[in-house]
Amino acid sequence: ETLTAILAHELGHACDFLNPGRWEFAGRDKPAKWVPEAASADRKKAAQRRWLNRDDDEIEFWADSIAYALTGKKIGYCGPCLIQCFGGVERPRGLR
Repeated sequence: ETLTAILAHELGHACDFLNPGRWEFAGRDKPAKWVPEAASADRKKAAQRRWLNRDDDEIEFWADSIAYALTGKKIGYCGPCLIQCFGGVERPRGLR
């Protein structure tokens, strides 16, 4: 399960960077939402702007949120090294 959570997180990054500004971050405890092609121009611009202005921590939070949307399982962090898992605690800011 740990390996699956790690791969899901990395898949979240891939989906994020292959589709810039197409995911909306709803919150750290919620799955991301896909911005459909038919969305309003304002919604698309807002999503793009938010995507461009993320910091390093937010990029990681988005990867978890996208993984949650794709797998239906919330990504958390477990163990002494705080590695991705299903369950665990929220990713702390500044985790490298």
